[in-house]
Amino acid sequence: MTGLQEAQLDETTLDWLTDRVVDSIGDALARGETIAAGALQLLLRRYATGARADLAEPLGAALALEADRQAQHGCHDDCESWIALFSEAAAVSDDARLPRAAADLLGGLRTRWSSAGYSGDSVEGVDQVMRSVEACLFAVNVPEARAMTAEAIDALERVVAGAYRPGQGVSHGIAKTPFLRGGLSDHVRSASALLTAYMLTARLPYAMLADELMQSVLRTPPSEPEGRAVPFAVECDLARVFCRLAALHHDEEYRRTAVLAVHEDYAADAARTLAALASSVRERGVEAAPFGLALAEYLNVR
Repeated sequence: MTGLQEAQLDETTLDWLTDRVVDSIGDALARGETIAAGALQLLLRRYATGARADLAEPLGAALALEADRQAQHGCHDDCESWIALFSEAAAVSDDARLPRAAADLLGGLRTRWSSAGYSGDSVEGVDQVMRSVEACLFAVNVPEARAMTAEAIDALERVVAGAYRPGQGVSHGIAKTPFLRGGLSDHVRSASALLTAYMLTARLPYAMLADELMQSVLRTPPSEPEGRAVPFAVECDLARVFCRLAALHHDEEYRRTAVLAVHEDYAADAARTLAALASSVRERGVEAAPFGLALAEYLNVR
Protein backbone atom coordinates (compact mmCIF):
# COMPACT_ATOMS: atom_id res chain seq x y z
CA MET A 1 0.00 0.00 0.00
CA THR A 2 1.74 3.16 -1.14
CA GLY A 3 -0.82 5.81 -0.31
CA LEU A 4 -4.10 6.62 1.33
CA GLN A 5 -6.29 9.12 -0.43
CA GLU A 6 -8.61 9.60 2.51
CA ALA A 7 -8.58 7.81 5.83
CA GLN A 8 -11.49 5.44 6.31
CA LEU A 9 -12.73 4.11 9.60
CA ASP A 10 -11.64 0.55 8.89
CA GLU A 11 -8.69 -1.85 8.98
CA THR A 12 -7.28 -0.36 5.77
CA THR A 13 -6.34 2.82 7.59
CA LEU A 14 -4.86 0.86 10.50
CA ASP A 15 -2.67 -1.14 8.14
CA TRP A 16 -1.56 2.01 6.31
CA LEU A 17 -0.58 3.73 9.55
CA THR A 18 1.12 0.58 10.83
CA ASP A 19 3.23 0.35 7.69
CA ARG A 20 4.23 3.99 7.97
CA VAL A 21 5.43 3.44 11.53
CA VAL A 22 7.37 0.32 10.56
CA ASP A 23 9.08 2.24 7.76
CA SER A 24 9.99 5.04 10.15
CA ILE A 25 11.44 2.58 12.68
CA GLY A 26 13.94 1.35 10.12
CA ASP A 27 15.12 4.90 9.44
CA ALA A 28 15.19 5.81 13.14
CA LEU A 29 17.19 2.72 14.15
CA ALA A 30 19.73 3.47 11.46
CA ARG A 31 20.15 7.04 12.74
CA GLY A 32 19.79 6.23 16.46
CA GLU A 33 16.67 8.38 16.74
CA THR A 34 13.64 7.95 18.98
CA ILE A 35 10.20 6.87 17.77
CA ALA A 36 7.23 8.44 19.56
CA ALA A 37 5.74 6.26 22.28
CA GLY A 38 2.29 6.53 20.70
CA ALA A 39 3.57 5.16 17.40
CA LEU A 40 5.15 2.16 19.13
CA GLN A 41 1.98 1.62 21.15
CA LEU A 42 0.02 1.35 17.90
CA LEU A 43 2.38 -1.39 16.75
CA LEU A 44 2.13 -3.09 20.14
CA ARG A 45 -1.67 -3.12 20.05
CA ARG A 46 -1.69 -4.47 16.49
CA TYR A 47 0.80 -7.18 17.44
CA ALA A 48 -0.84 -8.13 20.75
CA THR A 49 -4.25 -8.59 19.13
CA GLY A 50 -2.80 -10.93 16.51
CA ALA A 51 -3.53 -8.57 13.63
CA ARG A 52 0.12 -8.22 12.61
CA ALA A 53 2.49 -10.98 13.69
CA ASP A 54 5.15 -9.47 11.41
CA LEU A 55 5.62 -6.58 13.85
CA ALA A 56 7.50 -8.61 16.47
CA GLU A 57 11.01 -7.87 15.17
CA PRO A 58 10.78 -4.11 14.46
CA LEU A 59 8.76 -3.47 17.61
CA GLY A 60 11.12 -5.47 19.81
CA ALA A 61 14.15 -3.69 18.38
CA ALA A 62 12.64 -0.24 18.90
CA LEU A 63 11.53 -1.00 22.47
CA ALA A 64 14.93 -2.40 23.41
CA LEU A 65 16.71 0.61 21.93
CA GLU A 66 14.54 3.08 23.83
CA ALA A 67 14.70 1.15 27.10
CA ASP A 68 18.49 1.17 26.89
CA ARG A 69 18.59 4.84 25.93
CA GLN A 70 16.41 5.88 28.85
CA ALA A 71 18.41 3.72 31.27
CA GLN A 72 21.47 5.78 30.30
CA HIS A 73 20.03 9.23 29.69
CA GLY A 74 16.57 9.30 31.29
CA CYS A 75 13.26 10.31 29.73
CA HIS A 76 12.99 13.91 28.61
CA ASP A 77 9.61 14.00 26.88
CA ASP A 78 6.12 12.50 27.32
CA CYS A 79 7.19 10.23 30.18
CA GLU A 80 3.58 9.22 30.92
CA SER A 81 3.23 7.70 27.45
CA TRP A 82 6.50 5.80 27.88
CA ILE A 83 5.35 4.41 31.22
CA ALA A 84 2.13 3.18 29.61
CA LEU A 85 4.02 1.70 26.66
CA PHE A 86 6.74 -0.06 28.68
CA SER A 87 4.25 -1.51 31.17
CA GLU A 88 1.89 -2.71 28.44
CA ALA A 89 4.79 -4.23 26.50
CA ALA A 90 6.06 -5.95 29.65
CA ALA A 91 2.79 -7.87 29.82
CA VAL A 92 3.47 -9.57 26.47
CA SER A 93 7.27 -9.76 26.54
CA ASP A 94 9.87 -11.50 28.70
CA ASP A 95 12.39 -8.67 28.19
CA ALA A 96 13.29 -7.62 31.74
CA ARG A 97 14.30 -4.17 30.52
CA LEU A 98 10.69 -3.17 29.88
CA PRO A 99 9.21 -3.35 33.41
CA ARG A 100 12.45 -1.90 34.75
CA ALA A 101 12.16 1.04 32.32
CA ALA A 102 8.59 1.67 33.47
CA ALA A 103 9.59 1.42 37.14
CA ASP A 104 12.44 3.90 36.66
CA LEU A 105 9.98 6.52 35.39
CA LEU A 106 7.28 6.07 38.02
CA GLY A 107 8.93 8.10 40.76
CA GLY A 108 8.74 11.23 38.64
CA LEU A 109 4.94 11.08 38.65
CA ARG A 110 4.79 12.09 42.29
CA THR A 111 6.14 15.53 41.46
CA ARG A 112 3.03 16.20 39.37
CA TRP A 113 0.46 15.18 41.94
CA SER A 114 2.23 15.76 45.28
CA SER A 115 0.48 19.10 45.92
CA ALA A 116 -2.58 18.55 43.75
CA GLY A 117 -5.66 19.94 45.40
CA TYR A 118 -3.99 21.05 48.62
CA SER A 119 -3.80 24.70 47.65
CA GLY A 120 -4.28 27.03 44.75
CA ASP A 121 -0.53 27.19 44.19
CA SER A 122 -0.11 23.98 42.16
CA VAL A 123 1.91 24.67 39.01
CA GLU A 124 0.38 21.66 37.24
CA GLY A 125 -2.92 21.82 35.40
CA VAL A 126 -5.73 19.33 35.83
CA ASP A 127 -4.88 17.69 32.51
CA GLN A 128 -1.23 17.15 33.49
CA VAL A 129 -1.99 15.78 36.95
CA MET A 130 -4.72 13.45 35.70
CA ARG A 131 -2.45 12.16 32.96
CA SER A 132 0.25 11.31 35.49
CA VAL A 133 -2.30 9.65 37.77
CA GLU A 134 -3.57 7.51 34.92
CA ALA A 135 -0.04 6.51 33.87
CA CYS A 136 0.51 5.06 37.34
CA LEU A 137 -2.86 3.29 37.37
CA PHE A 138 -2.36 1.95 33.86
CA ALA A 139 1.01 0.43 34.85
CA VAL A 140 -0.52 -1.60 37.67
CA ASN A 141 1.14 -4.81 36.40
CA VAL A 142 4.50 -3.29 37.38
CA PRO A 143 5.12 -3.91 41.12
CA GLU A 144 6.40 -0.38 41.75
CA ALA A 145 3.17 1.03 40.29
CA ARG A 146 1.02 -1.21 42.48
CA ALA A 147 2.79 0.23 45.51
CA MET A 148 1.83 3.73 44.35
CA THR A 149 -1.79 2.99 43.41
CA ALA A 150 -3.31 4.26 46.64
CA GLU A 151 -1.37 7.54 46.30
CA ALA A 152 -2.56 7.92 42.71
CA ILE A 153 -6.19 7.34 43.69
CA ASP A 154 -5.85 9.88 46.51
CA ALA A 155 -4.44 12.41 44.04
CA LEU A 156 -7.29 11.78 41.63
CA GLU A 157 -9.85 12.40 44.35
CA ARG A 158 -8.11 15.60 45.45
CA VAL A 159 -8.15 16.90 41.90
CA VAL A 160 -11.83 16.10 41.53
CA ALA A 161 -12.60 17.79 44.85
CA GLY A 162 -10.72 20.94 43.84
CA ALA A 163 -11.50 21.19 40.13
CA TYR A 164 -14.95 19.68 39.52
CA ARG A 165 -18.22 21.58 39.66
CA PRO A 166 -21.49 19.69 39.11
CA GLY A 167 -22.99 20.51 35.75
CA GLN A 168 -20.03 22.67 34.73
CA GLY A 169 -17.19 20.22 34.28
CA VAL A 170 -13.64 20.75 35.55
CA SER A 171 -11.33 23.73 35.73
CA HIS A 172 -7.75 23.82 34.50
CA GLY A 173 -6.35 25.12 37.78
CA ILE A 174 -6.71 23.00 40.90
CA ALA A 175 -8.42 24.55 43.92
CA LYS A 176 -8.78 27.87 42.11
CA THR A 177 -11.59 30.29 42.89
CA PRO A 178 -13.65 31.54 41.25
CA PHE A 179 -14.33 28.52 39.04
CA LEU A 180 -13.18 28.90 35.42
CA ARG A 181 -14.02 25.98 33.17
CA GLY A 182 -11.03 24.16 31.72
CA GLY A 183 -10.35 23.17 28.13
CA LEU A 184 -11.03 19.91 26.31
CA SER A 185 -7.74 18.40 27.48
CA ASP A 186 -8.72 18.88 31.15
CA HIS A 187 -12.04 17.12 30.58
CA VAL A 188 -10.67 14.30 28.42
CA ARG A 189 -7.71 13.54 30.70
CA SER A 190 -9.97 13.62 33.76
CA ALA A 191 -12.56 11.30 32.21
CA SER A 192 -9.88 8.89 31.02
CA ALA A 193 -8.20 8.71 34.44
CA LEU A 194 -11.59 8.19 36.09
CA LEU A 195 -12.40 5.32 33.75
CA THR A 196 -9.05 3.67 34.47
CA ALA A 197 -9.63 4.12 38.20
CA TYR A 198 -13.05 2.50 37.80
CA MET A 199 -11.47 -0.41 35.92
CA LEU A 200 -9.12 -1.03 38.85
CA THR A 201 -11.42 -0.34 41.80
CA ALA A 202 -14.95 -0.99 40.46
CA ARG A 203 -16.05 2.20 42.25
CA LEU A 204 -19.11 3.20 40.28
CA PRO A 205 -18.90 6.97 40.99
CA TYR A 206 -15.66 7.17 38.99
CA ALA A 207 -17.30 5.87 35.81
CA MET A 208 -20.43 7.93 36.35
CA LEU A 209 -18.40 11.11 36.76
CA ALA A 210 -16.48 10.34 33.55
CA ASP A 211 -19.87 9.93 31.89
CA GLU A 212 -21.03 13.28 33.25
CA LEU A 213 -17.87 15.07 32.10
CA MET A 214 -18.34 13.82 28.55
CA GLN A 215 -21.98 14.86 28.63
CA SER A 216 -20.77 18.31 29.62
CA VAL A 217 -18.39 18.32 26.66
CA LEU A 218 -21.14 17.23 24.27
CA ARG A 219 -23.58 19.85 25.54
CA THR A 220 -21.11 22.72 25.57
CA PRO A 221 -17.69 22.11 24.00
CA PRO A 222 -15.04 23.75 26.22
CA SER A 223 -13.27 26.84 24.96
CA GLU A 224 -9.53 26.47 24.55
CA PRO A 225 -7.19 28.86 26.41
CA GLU A 226 -6.32 31.96 24.38
CA GLY A 227 -8.25 30.63 21.41
CA ARG A 228 -5.67 27.91 20.67
CA ALA A 229 -6.63 24.92 18.51
CA VAL A 230 -7.28 21.60 20.25
CA PRO A 231 -4.20 19.37 19.85
CA PHE A 232 -4.68 16.46 17.44
CA ALA A 233 -3.72 13.92 20.12
CA VAL A 234 -6.34 15.29 22.53
CA GLU A 235 -9.06 14.96 19.91
CA CYS A 236 -7.96 11.36 19.32
CA ASP A 237 -8.05 10.74 23.07
CA LEU A 238 -11.58 12.18 23.13
CA ALA A 239 -12.62 9.50 20.65
CA ARG A 240 -10.95 6.86 22.85
CA VAL A 241 -12.89 8.04 25.90
CA PHE A 242 -16.11 7.86 23.88
CA CYS A 243 -15.20 4.28 22.93
CA ARG A 244 -14.57 3.30 26.54
CA LEU A 245 -17.90 4.77 27.59
CA ALA A 246 -19.62 2.98 24.71
CA ALA A 247 -18.20 -0.31 25.97
CA LEU A 248 -19.50 0.49 29.47
CA HIS A 249 -22.95 1.34 28.17
CA HIS A 250 -23.01 -2.01 26.37
CA ASP A 251 -22.31 -3.78 29.67
CA GLU A 252 -25.50 -5.05 31.24
CA GLU A 253 -24.20 -4.86 34.81
CA TYR A 254 -23.12 -1.24 34.37
CA ARG A 255 -26.45 -0.27 32.84
CA ARG A 256 -28.24 -1.95 35.71
CA THR A 257 -26.28 -0.29 38.51
CA ALA A 258 -25.30 3.12 37.11
CA VAL A 259 -27.59 6.12 37.15
CA LEU A 260 -27.66 7.06 33.47
CA ALA A 261 -29.12 10.48 32.84
CA VAL A 262 -29.22 9.85 29.09
CA HIS A 263 -28.83 6.94 26.72
CA GLU A 264 -25.98 8.39 24.72
CA ASP A 265 -24.65 6.65 21.59
CA TYR A 266 -21.00 7.08 22.45
CA ALA A 267 -19.89 4.87 19.55
CA ALA A 268 -21.52 7.34 17.17
CA ASP A 269 -19.81 10.21 19.01
CA ALA A 270 -16.47 8.44 18.51
CA ALA A 271 -17.21 7.91 14.82
CA ARG A 272 -18.03 11.59 14.30
CA THR A 273 -14.88 12.64 16.13
CA LEU A 274 -12.69 10.32 14.05
CA ALA A 275 -14.39 11.27 10.78
CA ALA A 276 -13.61 14.93 11.46
CA LEU A 277 -9.91 14.05 11.91
CA ALA A 278 -9.62 11.56 9.04
CA SER A 279 -8.76 14.06 6.33
CA SER A 280 -5.44 14.94 8.00
CA VAL A 281 -4.21 11.38 8.59
CA ARG A 282 -2.38 10.98 5.28
CA GLU A 283 -0.63 14.31 5.70
CA ARG A 284 0.44 13.54 9.27
CA GLY A 285 1.77 10.06 8.53
CA VAL A 286 3.49 8.59 11.60
CA GLU A 287 2.29 11.51 13.71
CA ALA A 288 -1.25 10.24 13.15
CA ALA A 289 -0.55 7.17 15.32
CA PRO A 290 -2.93 8.48 18.05
CA PHE A 291 -5.67 8.34 15.42
CA GLY A 292 -4.79 4.69 14.82
CA LEU A 293 -5.07 3.88 18.52
CA ALA A 294 -8.49 5.54 18.67
CA LEU A 295 -9.64 3.87 15.47
CA ALA A 296 -8.65 0.42 16.77
CA GLU A 297 -10.73 0.99 19.90
CA TYR A 298 -13.66 2.26 17.82
CA LEU A 299 -13.60 -0.86 15.63
CA ASN A 300 -13.78 -2.98 18.79
CA VAL A 301 -16.97 -1.32 20.01
CA ARG A 302 -18.66 -0.46 16.73
